[in-house]
Amino acid sequence: VLWRPDAKEMDRVFSLSKDPKFMKKFGSDQDFLNHVYGDRMNNTQNNEIVALDTPEAREGKPLIPHETAQKGLVVPLSWEFNAQTHAEVENMEFWKSHRSTVRILHFTEKKGWRCQRRYDPPPPLEEMPVPCKKEIPLCFCREAHLYWTIFDRAETIANQSLALKAT
Repeated sequence: VLWRPDAKEMDRVFSLSKDPKFMKKFGSDQDFLNHVYGDRMNNTQNNEIVALDTPEAREGKPLIPHETAQKGLVVPLSWEFNAQTHAEVENMEFWKSHRSTVRILHFTEKKGWRCQRRYDPPPPLEEMPVPCKKEIPLCFCREAHLYWTIFDRAETIANQSLALKAT
């Protein structure tokens, strides 16, 4: 599920993230979000949102069925917009057959910033270590070149923007 907060909500979340006491409670971004947005754990609501979002119901356009979702809080995400990188290790055949549809990667087992900085294309899946363990730098980081490329681009844009504001 993707959360789309407004500016006031974003300020609230940023304030929480700056509070060391609050942040000490969480081991992951998912755990943090589950506490900040308690209704995310409402399985009845979540199942209702997902059940109503079908290709048939969409007829080629996004459907936001639930009243809460219509207020801009949640929308369902399909695989191509939430491809979880652990699948490349845990279900290599699925990864191979679905990788071409991916629009947004979700680094799950290892976050992008925990992966070695590299920019070259990844090795073929057949050359990945088996078993692939977290301690092995490439494991769960095969797509890290994409993370680091975007990170560097964002950093450049931010620095240019700050330089303009400083003049």
